Amino acid sequence: MGATRSRLAPMGITLVELLVVLALLGVIGALVLPNLERFTAGVARNSERDLILNEIAGLGTEALLQGRGFVVLDTEALEELEAEADLDPEGQPGPLVHDLTGLPVHRLEIPAGWRLYLDAPLIVRATGACLGGRLALEHDDTPPVEVELVAPYCRVETGEA
Repeated sequence: MGATRSRLAPMGITLVELLVVLALLGVIGALVLPNLERFTAGVARNSERDLILNEIAGLGTEALLQGRGFVVLDTEALEELEAEADLDPEGQPGPLVHDLTGLPVHRLEIPAGWRLYLDAPLIVRATGACLGGRLALEHDDTPPVEVELVAPYCRVETGEA
């Protein structure tokens, strides 16, 4: 009887197989990474927008807790009023008062790159009641988000489904 040689399957992977897998990973990475950056920027932008809208929705509660009414101005009107205001010793504008209503101006915490546009100054009474209105939030690289503020509690309605 002759000795039979058994053929065993090769163990491991070859260099060619390894290079093919690395090339495929490189192609997939080149396609995915730019979109991943846009995705994360979009998520961050949406989070900032939601924070701004939540702050606006809470204006009535804030006025009620403070026991005083105030007015919210859009970005341009607030910048103009701050430019005209007297500066305190630290170089910051002092308390701002709206000319027409006589109410103090409330500064929203709006992140850099965002602009707030209002049809009319947003008046919030000391009772927490808001007179409502329309606003638009605009970021540097996206179209504006139109928002309706429904009186009497400044309920935010974006019109999104």
